[in-house]
Amino acid sequence: MYQTIVMTCGVSLLSGNNVFAKKTSELLQLLCMERREFFELLNKQEIDDELREVISKWIDQTKMYVAEAERHPNFVSAEYSMMYELKKRGKLGKSPRVELVLTNTVGGNIVEQLLQRLFEEHFSASVGSSYVDIDVTETKQTNRTLGEYMQKVSEKLSQGEPSSTCFAPIGGYKVMTSLGYIVGSFLGYPTAYLHENSQIIHEIPPIPIHLYTYTLK
Repeated sequence: MYQTIVMTCGVSLLSGNNVFAKKTSELLQLLCMERREFFELLNKQEIDDELREVISKWIDQTKMYVAEAERHPNFVSAEYSMMYELKKRGKLGKSPRVELVLTNTVGGNIVEQLLQRLFEEHFSASVGSSYVDIDVTETKQTNRTLGEYMQKVSEKLSQGEPSSTCFAPIGGYKVMTSLGYIVGSFLGYPTAYLHENSQIIHEIPPIPIHLYTYTLK
């Protein structure tokens, strides 16, 4: 039974045929944007106050779609599907704590607010979150920010016990998944992976990782 769930998050909630993705047409009209421009916007870290206000109003309007998401749990997002499948299999605690790790972008901010509402209402969860600044366009910057990301994952995992903590690095950049698994294994936490098409959860035990310290002379 998992009482703590730590997951990395992407923007699948806003893409494809998912419930909220279908509602983004309303947001595009408010923003006066084409869909291509919208997805470029999701990767930005800074936006002006006017855009921020428009997005906030749209997020507030999505309250009416929360019930629809519950009726179609496999068409919400990878993160939501993970929670739903854990609950269906009797592996989710009664009032779990969910820790989200998101990229510090417009998309990350939107996803955080929507997932928090969904998890609180549908799974009686308490939700915490932290942001990471990952810039994959510049090598030196990427190496530094990925180190910070691994540190944040470590801190989040350490808040729970391996026996009652589910680590699900399922969203965000692909490198977040691979590095997240390394951190989880080093600390002794199993990793959960959800195959979205089949909705089957795979729980991968940690692989023992040993670090050896050599003295250079």
